[in-house]
Amino acid sequence: MAISRSPSVDLPILAESGFSAWLVTLMAAQAVASLAATVYGWPLLLAPLVVAGGVAILLWPKAGLFILVPLIYIRTPVLGFVGVYPADIFSFVIIAGGLLHVLLKPQSSARRNPLLAPMAVILVVFAISLVGAYDFQIGLTNWFRHVQLFCLIALVPTLCDGRDVRRLLGLLVISSVVMTLPNFAEFVRITGRERIFGIAGPFFPFYLVPVILQGLVGFLLASSTGKRLGWLAVSGILGLGVVASQTREAILQIIIGAMALGVFVWVWARRNERTVLRRRVFWLGLVAVLLLLVFAFSGLSLLAPFTHRVEQALQGSSNTIYIRLFLWRLGIHTFLDSPVLGIGLGQIRDWDKFLPTWRFDPYSAATKGLGAHNDFITYAAETGTIGLLAVFWFLGLLLYAGYKRWKTRRDEVELATLLTLWIPCVSLAARFFFGTHMFYSLGGMMNALYFGMLVTHYQSPSSTLENDG
Repeated sequence: MAISRSPSVDLPILAESGFSAWLVTLMAAQAVASLAATVYGWPLLLAPLVVAGGVAILLWPKAGLFILVPLIYIRTPVLGFVGVYPADIFSFVIIAGGLLHVLLKPQSSARRNPLLAPMAVILVVFAISLVGAYDFQIGLTNWFRHVQLFCLIALVPTLCDGRDVRRLLGLLVISSVVMTLPNFAEFVRITGRERIFGIAGPFFPFYLVPVILQGLVGFLLASSTGKRLGWLAVSGILGLGVVASQTREAILQIIIGAMALGVFVWVWARRNERTVLRRRVFWLGLVAVLLLLVFAFSGLSLLAPFTHRVEQALQGSSNTIYIRLFLWRLGIHTFLDSPVLGIGLGQIRDWDKFLPTWRFDPYSAATKGLGAHNDFITYAAETGTIGLLAVFWFLGLLLYAGYKRWKTRRDEVELATLLTLWIPCVSLAARFFFGTHMFYSLGGMMNALYFGMLVTHYQSPSSTLENDG
């Protein structure tokens, strides 16, 4: 199977027959779309990309996933509708085409996807939670968002095989680099005075984190020095994009993912007597520590605003820390008041309707319309114990299957294949503790792609969720 070739060790997508011209055309369209959205607003120049995408889906359903990737990076509302983006429209076309694909091919792997059970339970429990919702319309919108993203998670392994996963990962690398370079150039031009997200919006640094971790996997497990340095360069370039955004959550997610990667590779190398690999882990960790020290004490004016934000967070003097603590207390209090089915999906942002006395808290004004910034607390408050357990079931099944495979891997190429997909998903699961909207909007769409690609790897004949030693 093609999946046995590691996407982190070899990335020959530009050399694959028939794919090079298609990819170059797609990236050119993305560049035009980015220019259109930045300079002209959104109208006419985006139309060719949307039309071409629709035709591609009709002719080849899986092509829609490849066009969806660059569209996720464009956070420009469709015709002024707030919260509705080109990727949203396109994803529904993909879902419709994918469902048609499943109906025409009853033997589809979607019917063997073990994540369908927890996703179905989550949707049922979340729907039941809406019975007592204060704002049913907001709750229903949130529910349909979950349906949208869960359909993508189910359809990725249905439409794609291992070779397609390698192509998607390569496209994510190229798209991330293409979008990062102008952002960092603008960041340098204004000497770091403002946070730069580009047309991808505030989700952009979180798009970069999984690709950065993919690059670190490549550095540790690539087959040659040139490839290892190439992957390290990719991670470094994308790291500049995170710095330009000055997003502390993304830095924390990178640290968690990199630490998990280091631990799992070190233990695997020790168990399988790979001394050289252990040395690479050591040197990567040392370089990371040195970079953090330079970042903290260099005194560069370009980095001063970001280092100040990080220092505030570490010292507990940042307003965002107190706001999060307020939101967490609010979420836990709400959960304790409705511990079984919660207050209804999407309702916690309107906490002032059911906790009016909390409006006198000094941080209440800054929290209106926000989730708990901890999705586990959010789901506990909104969907109760049953909803939270269903989310744990989904994440636990997804990640534990990867852990079992990690224990049985004996070859570095197989290990790289697994870790390239599994470690980003580990970091995404960790962000549930301090992030928000993990299953919502464009950020959730990117998460869904990674979850779906990991399931695709699990469903290869040599590695299935149902039969894994």
